[in-house]
Amino acid sequence: MGTWTGGRMRFYDLNGKVVRTLSGVGTPVWVEGDDISPSGTRFLAHCSSAGTSLCARPTSGGDAEPIEIPFASNRLIGWWDDDHLAVWRAKGGGYEAVVIDLSGKVSRVLATAGKKAEFDKMGFRFGRVSP
Repeated sequence: MGTWTGGRMRFYDLNGKVVRTLSGVGTPVWVEGDDISPSGTRFLAHCSSAGTSLCARPTSGGDAEPIEIPFASNRLIGWWDDDHLAVWRAKGGGYEAVVIDLSGKVSRVLATAGKKAEFDKMGFRFGRVSP
């Protein structure tokens, strides 16, 4: 489990003990579902306070470079799988929920909200089925 505190991401064990703190990891992004990847190896943040791209950063810290995803959004659905995200994007006068890969390429449309008022009322959740 992770929380943002003073510009840092803190990770806790199941007993609530801090096990790792990562500094300088961008700014929080609104994620309706999981901000940690299904494998637990990456988490999502805005790369900068401008919010023009997302960064998938390693949960382990270390020197690994984040994956910069060229997608500007203030509202994400969450991880689709370890290599894809479910996100909202503006479409005409409304929005659509789409799946993108880590390069920002759309691979499928999941849902649409034709008007901003519809979008503001919508939540989107999905479950994973284990093979």
